[in-house]
Amino acid sequence: MIRQALAPTDVSNEAFEHLEQAKTHLLNPASSRSRKDAVRDAMSAMEAMVKKLAGDNDYDDACKKLRDEKVWGIDQIIKEAQSVWGFLHKHHPDVRHGQASGTDITLEEAVYWIERITTFVRYMASRRRVLGR
Repeated sequence: MIRQALAPTDVSNEAFEHLEQAKTHLLNPASSRSRKDAVRDAMSAMEAMVKKLAGDNDYDDACKKLRDEKVWGIDQIIKEAQSVWGFLHKHHPDVRHGQASGTDITLEEAVYWIERITTFVRYMASRRRVLGR
């Protein structure tokens, strides 16, 4: 698998910083809150990337705009932004917003979501370079 390092110039500085923070949170993998914070930071990186590329401050509108442009690649990949976002908000609402009763994310699940989100961000950064944006 090709692993290409991301730089702030590939994505927004905000997205890059969120991905770096996600790594830091995983330094304490025994803590459920740290695992959730890592996933939250990965989600925030994806959100920042999508909004920047679409030039829209609303996440759902930005996702739709990217899909409608039909230049970012196959629709199934672009839909990942909404698919992952929706799943995590539905099944782990306390990741992004405090809840009275929390859910748990295992280390393996946290790494899965972070890797999936990071793959999407890398893909979009690559497409951005190809498109010259």
